[in-house]
Amino acid sequence: HNAAGTMNNFSSSSPWRIQPARRKLINNTGGTVIVSDYSTGNPLLIQKGNVYFSTISADTASSGYFAQVMGSIVDSPIKLADNTGINILEAVRKDNVLCISFTGPGTATLKVDSAACGLSGSTFTVKEILTGRTIYSSVSAASLNSIGFKVNVKYSDEPCAVAIGTSTDLAGFTGIFASEEAFELTYPADWTTHVNDSLDSAAGWARDYCHSGMRSLKIIRTLPRDEATRGVARWVGKPITFSAPYPTTFTFGGWAKADSVGGGALLALQYDVVYGDNSTETYDADTRFSTGTHDWQQVNYVKTFGKGVKSITPKCMLSNDNGTVWFDDLYINHNGENLLYNGGVEILK
Repeated sequence: HNAAGTMNNFSSSSPWRIQPARRKLINNTGGTVIVSDYSTGNPLLIQKGNVYFSTISADTASSGYFAQVMGSIVDSPIKLADNTGINILEAVRKDNVLCISFTGPGTATLKVDSAACGLSGSTFTVKEILTGRTIYSSVSAASLNSIGFKVNVKYSDEPCAVAIGTSTDLAGFTGIFASEEAFELTYPADWTTHVNDSLDSAAGWARDYCHSGMRSLKIIRTLPRDEATRGVARWVGKPITFSAPYPTTFTFGGWAKADSVGGGALLALQYDVVYGDNSTETYDADTRFSTGTHDWQQVNYVKTFGKGVKSITPKCMLSNDNGTVWFDDLYINHNGENLLYNGGVEILK
């Protein structure tokens, strides 16, 4: 629903889409409705005394709404101003050090009431935890609260956290990475993508859907193409090589999720096989997924080749028709071991 509120500075124009799976009747006795659903009039936030009750749960879709709610009803000791995309994940104090983590990308000014956060002292040092870089070597508690300091998260995969304390308290924060540029381009180890519309190996390492973990390999095929010349839309994995005596039996499989894949498409896990005599074969007859739109679907097949296998190059492919597909949890098992490099596609290059 679109939420419209009566609180000061609450945005009624932002379309917070709240779609609870179940609804329960709540009797409001003596409470004041602070935020209501503008289409139904149903209360979303109720205040009674010093207690606020939300009729909707917090999740990713409603995070922006709750950020505005909390900013309106609580005088937080940690605030973001001039924000262009930063979110605070967590703030934790241990002894006399306050650590705050963020997601981005974006920039914001962070203002901290050190005393309200439990920090003692009148002058503080501020450091980036990941790089160990000193942002301020001597900043007053008053300046931290009234002026603050700039937080800049440049990349979507960049973990960002700052530590606030005395110089002695922060002496151990020496950094893990040389700079944030380590996160400029991240892509899955041992996989590359080709002819994948606008997705390169970084953009196609998807976060929007995954079968397990946090990542999958995504293919978008919408553009007209000459597959005979350019090749098919695909992800190609690192070749697996074997020594003599060459094996013959493997279990091939993995998972795929499809969205609007045309009925004429070949959506498959495909394998370029080189035999011990250097002859070759492309195999996908038993590792094809359904077309159309479907949730995660598994293929699994035990294959015994007629000759010993010298190497296998795995591929995830979508050819002959358009659509979007995600691949995850891939495997080539031999003697009970998954030989596929980075089959879970979670490992960073």
